[in-house]
Amino acid sequence: MIKEPTYLHDPYLSMVDAAKAIEFLQKIFGAKEVFRLALPDSGKVCHAELTLNGSRIMLGEEHPGMSKSPATLGGTPVRICLMVDDVDAIVDRAQKAGATVVMSPKIVSTATGAERSAIRLDTSGCLTMKSKKWSTQKCSAASMK
Repeated sequence: MIKEPTYLHDPYLSMVDAAKAIEFLQKIFGAKEVFRLALPDSGKVCHAELTLNGSRIMLGEEHPGMSKSPATLGGTPVRICLMVDDVDAIVDRAQKAGATVVMSPKIVSTATGAERSAIRLDTSGCLTMKSKKWSTQKCSAASMK
């Protein structure tokens, strides 16, 4: 049965400690847990589904032969872009919760104007970008630094 909202491209993240990642996403971004399937003997999360700003994110423990986490791989080429209202507040909360900030909040130019963006490495090893659209009127050479 497909649960709403489900889109054509829901990310599925493999984690070393999926339960900790769920707590982090709830605390920092206000994610809502929709479903969790955990192993009865260990409590490890086989599969979980969260909603975050109306989008679904699925995740579970890494599983030998099926999936590896960013921690096991030594990084990830994947970034999840989350549009938020206050990039600075999110980065501050994430950092206080143990995330590593790779790029502090700053304004970056885009093809359609500019965004205030930051990149953080969360406690599970997933790289996440957060940004808020800025109009071109708010941009100046000084604000791009």
